[in-house]
Amino acid sequence: IARPAFNIYPNPVNSSFTIDIKGNFAYELIDINGKSVRKGNGQDKEVISIADMAKGIYILRITTSETNYVSRLVKE
Repeated sequence: IARPAFNIYPNPVNSSFTIDIKGNFAYELIDINGKSVRKGNGQDKEVISIADMAKGIYILRITTSETNYVSRLVKE
C-alpha cells in the first residue's frame, strides 16, 4: 500500500503552518491535555493560523480517505 506524501511546515510554528497533501483531508489539532483545539478540512494545500494559541506542543491528526497520520507540532 503506497502512502500519500505529505508535508507540514514550518515546524516549529510561530503563527501559521501549511499542510500540503494531495487530495481531500480533515485535520484536528490537539493540545497536551488531549483537548481538541482546532479542526477543519482542506484540499491539496491548507494554511492554518494558530497565532491565537498558547506556545507548546500539539498533536496534529490528519485523516484522508485512505489513512490517518499523526504528527507533533511545536508552537513557539
